[in-house]
Amino acid sequence: MSVNASRISSSQNISFDEQAFIRFIGKNIKTYRMRSDLTQDQLANEVGIARVSLARIEAGTANTTIKTLVRLAHALKVSPDVFFNAADTIHISKKQVMQEGLQHLMERIVYD
Repeated sequence: MSVNASRISSSQNISFDEQAFIRFIGKNIKTYRMRSDLTQDQLANEVGIARVSLARIEAGTANTTIKTLVRLAHALKVSPDVFFNAADTIHISKKQVMQEGLQHLMERIVYD
């Protein structure tokens, strides 16, 4: 018996916000990247994608392949399923992200 995964009966009434899910995955990728203290450039180079592509994935404005998700997970030293699991999401406030970003920049400043 053949199963068509893309076909869902309208009688099932499954409500799914695809864009919200893509943003959720992107947020998780960004969270794990920041936790690993990697820049977008560093992670993108390690995975073999353009930085702008990673930025779009993290922002939830671009869809990506399973292959890229697996590569991202490998580079971040996590299992790919953490990108899909709400229980594994690490909540970081915008203020905290800004503070960590500024601290990271300040650590890289070279004083003459």
